[in-house]
Amino acid sequence: MACDADNAVVASSEFDYIESLYYFRSCGNYHFLKDGEVSTRGGYAPLHGSPAQIRHIDDLDTERVTYLVRGGEKIPETRHYRIVGTTVNGSNKAITLERR
Repeated sequence: MACDADNAVVASSEFDYIESLYYFRSCGNYHFLKDGEVSTRGGYAPLHGSPAQIRHIDDLDTERVTYLVRGGEKIPETRHYRIVGTTVNGSNKAITLERR
């Protein structure tokens, strides 16, 4: 999947962000979704105050977003994007959204 200026990749949490960082480490448009503050403890400390954190998908300004989610988590509602596809790999999903 692409991660570039036109397609942001967003992990559903800071845990998922860290887990997939190996694959997207060279992409400046890789983010994680977290409404509140990131813990300063444990493995999350380097992400506290990180510019990779976004509070809502609508905060992005790209044509497409690939949202990485695991298990039964749901995608947050968005006014700016619509779902155009979903890829499932075991308990992981990659949901593709396009700007309305």
